[in-house]
Amino acid sequence: MSGGMRYMIRNLLWAGAGALLAWVAIYWWGEGTQRHSSGPGVETSAGPRAANASAPAARSEAGADAEQPDDPEHLAAAPAPTEIVTAPAPLPVSTDSAPTEPAPLTVVWSPPKDSRPVFTDIPNRRANDDKGSRPATNLLEAARITCDWGAGNVTGARVGDSLSVFSGSQWQGSLMVYDLLGTAAGKARLTGTAGAVGSPTGAAEVQIMTVGSRIHFMGFLPNGTYMVTTIYDELDVMDRHVAVMSRHENAVFNYGTQQLGVCY
Repeated sequence: MSGGMRYMIRNLLWAGAGALLAWVAIYWWGEGTQRHSSGPGVETSAGPRAANASAPAARSEAGADAEQPDDPEHLAAAPAPTEIVTAPAPLPVSTDSAPTEPAPLTVVWSPPKDSRPVFTDIPNRRANDDKGSRPATNLLEAARITCDWGAGNVTGARVGDSLSVFSGSQWQGSLMVYDLLGTAAGKARLTGTAGAVGSPTGAAEVQIMTVGSRIHFMGFLPNGTYMVTTIYDELDVMDRHVAVMSRHENAVFNYGTQQLGVCY
């Protein structure tokens, strides 16, 4: 055999031996990988997966009570149930009674602050005048007392459905005369116009009262009006006593009037 042939055979043997060794290495490497994948760790994880797969069926068979955990830690961690609050139902509105109409209002207004005052023709004395005062009861020494009225005000004058309070009224009647019927009896006879006295005859009887040194005539007039006249000690420059007449009217136009005047 020639040298070249021997060299070729030797190379073929070495190639076959290398191939055999490569096959053995691949075989043993595959066996080791399979043993790793089927070890205890895989078997342990496979067990819980099987148990979890069968857990829903067990819970459905045990009912709702089996779903409540017995571990206190689980109970504490569980969220609290949500409380649903519902608003109370509105009270029914009764429609049995029909709404009542409000009563008509009576409007009362006062005179504006910038209203012009009404002046009287009473000439007043100065406050430091020594002759500016004299007891009104001295008038009772005469048989007659005459009173003259001027400016005043009206309270509760009716205008339609409203009532008004205003100043600036002026007495439209004539003089009013008190004839004394005797101081012991405490009465006087009042005469004047029919409207002022509240009598068709223009005459009425009133009472006399004295408080200190002042004089008061008072009484009910025939038409139902209550009247009070007060005569003060103060005098004007004509030596007439300042007086006030207040009337609680019983008429269809107003409820009350008050006039300022003088008596002598």
